Amino acid sequence: MVMIEVSYERMRKELGLDLEGIRKTLFDFGMELKSVDGDNLLIELTAERTDLISFQGLVRALKCYLGKSKYKDYKVQKSGLKVYVDPKNKNVRPYTVAAVVKGLRIDEDKLKEIIWVQEKLHSTLGRNRRKAAIGVYPYDRIKGPIKFTCDKPEKIKFVPLEADKEMNGREILKEHPTGVKYAHLLEGLDKYPYFIDSNGNILSMPPIINSQLTGKVTEDTKDVFIEVSGFDLKTLNEALVILVTMLADMGGKIYSVDVVYKDKKITTPILEYTKFTLDPNYVNKTLGLKLTPKQMCKLLERMMHKATLSGKKIKVVSPPIRNDIWHPIDLVDDIARAYGFGNIKPTVPKNDSIGETARILDLKDEISNLMVSAGYQEIITFALTSRKNQVENMRLKKLPLISIKDAQDSSVNCVRGWLIPEGMRFLESNNNKKYPQKVFECGFVVVPDKTKDVKSRTILHLSCLYAGTDADYSKAAETLKYLSDVLGLNLKVRPSAHPSFIDGRVGDIYHKGKKVGLIGEIHPEVLSKYELLVPVVGFELDLSEVFGESL
Repeated sequence: MVMIEVSYERMRKELGLDLEGIRKTLFDFGMELKSVDGDNLLIELTAERTDLISFQGLVRALKCYLGKSKYKDYKVQKSGLKVYVDPKNKNVRPYTVAAVVKGLRIDEDKLKEIIWVQEKLHSTLGRNRRKAAIGVYPYDRIKGPIKFTCDKPEKIKFVPLEADKEMNGREILKEHPTGVKYAHLLEGLDKYPYFIDSNGNILSMPPIINSQLTGKVTEDTKDVFIEVSGFDLKTLNEALVILVTMLADMGGKIYSVDVVYKDKKITTPILEYTKFTLDPNYVNKTLGLKLTPKQMCKLLERMMHKATLSGKKIKVVSPPIRNDIWHPIDLVDDIARAYGFGNIKPTVPKNDSIGETARILDLKDEISNLMVSAGYQEIITFALTSRKNQVENMRLKKLPLISIKDAQDSSVNCVRGWLIPEGMRFLESNNNKKYPQKVFECGFVVVPDKTKDVKSRTILHLSCLYAGTDADYSKAAETLKYLSDVLGLNLKVRPSAHPSFIDGRVGDIYHKGKKVGLIGEIHPEVLSKYELLVPVVGFELDLSEVFGESL
């Protein structure tokens, strides 16, 4: 959860509510007033609403919720400023977005709020500056165009914020307090990123610190230049939109910046509206209510959406700041908040029912018990793994997998699509133990499926591995036949070819004419990848396909 501090007096003036009114409104909205200390209110936000971490963002949302205003569109004018991104930044800090906000009247409280929101965005969306880092600069001290580039740390020289001497990049990481704190973010890099203007003045060295000359915003600052750099354009733009709309609510005017890459140009901030089509029946069925479509539209407007009727459906347009709206269920949640969870009357179901575990989970337990009875040891491996383990180590050229976007750790960059590679890694970790080793795993894998709203499907698999000097095809076949007979499946094996297995010693497993798995002796090249000196045989079954059940 995210905590923010706001002034009670400012909230009272903006919302027209006393302390108890503020407390009740926050509770109905899904937040909590944690404590009151004089004029300071400590408020706990829901983690997904990063647009509320500023006073302006919170008041904007609550005014709509109370019906005192509607969400306004933010106008963006062109600044003419360009930021050129050096292709050399690709492996250092590849992306940036930027904007200019003019006409600000910054007092001490607003300056503190800008700094506070910047750091909150660093810790939330920015993942402690690892994913995104924000720089705010007085625009009158900068001469465009600006270049975002990188160089050896010894060549990057400027006076960092709150310092009294010039330092190079490496010295900043060793001597400056902020540099020491975030030095790990540039660890292992030969070159450090930095922004520099056309006068040759360095603006900052992200994600570490701004320059004292060009990067210190004060109460005299009227116009600001903002950049957000990092590894994911969507996240960078989300942070930028939150900042510029907050400054616009402070009285500023937003101006766009052209960010020029080697192969493209983007104009930021990108204020994109998300469109959804909502089925009223889906809303009422989910919430157990009998709301009319017109009522739903009014409730959505209280949560800052634009909603209009289109036949029997509701067309919803969500504002750019609502980066938490990914799916129609998020709109249903907003309708429930606007309606008031306290106004939903509990009802007793017309039919009694008895809860029970899902059949597929019972099946998982049953299969596991059978494998233990056959003398195999159960293992449990991680669902998150690497493409190297799932594909390369198994002698495959490609395999449909669910990837983890912008994964910083190459050992965890996808979700497992089959279990045998993870079992092989287990055997590698235990190659100093006594043989034979007989292991199995009955667990879930995730495969791409474009027909699903989440573009993937979770299915239950069983893998079985036998490692030892006496391991051959018959060992795996015996276990497979045992399962087939006990479960009454009548599984059949047909010869086939597979890169992970030895030619002539591998087959596809069929059930009722459908391919449901594979069986065979693991290829010697695969064994060498896992530093295994004994033969390994095994099989893998798609139990969801065999039994016709999936999640």
